[in-house]
Amino acid sequence: MNKILSHKVTFQIISVVLVILLANSLIQNHILKKYVYERVDRDLGRAIEELEYMNERISDIDMEGDLQKGHRIDTDYISSLGRFDSEIEKILNLPRGAFDWYDLGRIEWNIDDIEKNGHLTKEDGEYLKSAHNYNKKLIQAYYEILEENKINRNSLNRDYSKIKKVYREFMAKASKMAMEEEYRRIRRYRVDKKETETEENDEEERGENNISLRESEEDEDNESNNKLEAANEEDDDDKKIEDELNDDYEKYKNAQDDLEFEYEVKSSSDKVEIKMKGVNFENDSPKWQKRDRDDFYKFLKDIAEEVADETKKDIKIELMDEDGKDTGEYKYDENENKFKVVAEVADTK
Repeated sequence: MNKILSHKVTFQIISVVLVILLANSLIQNHILKKYVYERVDRDLGRAIEELEYMNERISDIDMEGDLQKGHRIDTDYISSLGRFDSEIEKILNLPRGAFDWYDLGRIEWNIDDIEKNGHLTKEDGEYLKSAHNYNKKLIQAYYEILEENKINRNSLNRDYSKIKKVYREFMAKASKMAMEEEYRRIRRYRVDKKETETEENDEEERGENNISLRESEEDEDNESNNKLEAANEEDDDDKKIEDELNDDYEKYKNAQDDLEFEYEVKSSSDKVEIKMKGVNFENDSPKWQKRDRDDFYKFLKDIAEEVADETKKDIKIELMDEDGKDTGEYKYDENENKFKVVAEVADTK
């Protein structure tokens, strides 16, 4: 009899525990669902606003020739949608498409490089026109969806069915655009960095200052020697940083398998570029795709912060897989102590 009662009590305890666990799971799912819907409700409209401002800046550069630095283009909401794309797709039950929010952040990076170069090449101009046109299509698609469904943007608030409908239709149109060749060209484009002043400008400046030929030659030799010495010192510094990164950050401890990397470092006057080459994974492999994103971003931020502390410069990290395929692009603002995901290949899991 006691044994039967004991089994009955045990069964009741187990049942209560299971009910509590089930209730807790339902509560957590409800909280996650609410969080994702509210994030989409907030971020989608503001991401469109960021694209609108980006296009204004592109017009200033391309049409007005305004290359003045310091025009900050925020892509925080664009990056937010990129970071949570997997969770959004899961909760909203969306199919994975070709469109990647992080690719829009790459446009902002190229604009920044064009401003720092201080001039607009023919290739840069063509790129900006294509980027402007592509952004404009995305913006128009968003407002057309609102109009077609007779939805006021402000009425989306807390209406899950409207939020899901708008986001689903927008991602479908964006993914269709992402299959076009124009999108692929935009995604692949990189701005060539300006390295040194031209000889013509040096000669003009010397003429304006009435420097004698001999003095000019001596100054030129001294300048060349100084540049050579500075370049050698910079190369030595880059090599030192490379060695430190290859020693200290050779492996990222992944939950599944370690990700291994090799590093190359190149410095300019205001930035350190780090090429981070994966040596044991492809960007569509489970080894890469099963990484913990937030933990991996912390790993990258640690790298950026260490190099920024040593050089007092902004950091750009270009990540490639073992086949040399673009896998991610990240930047770190040394003054603001801010790490940012510019672009990252979409996970297929």
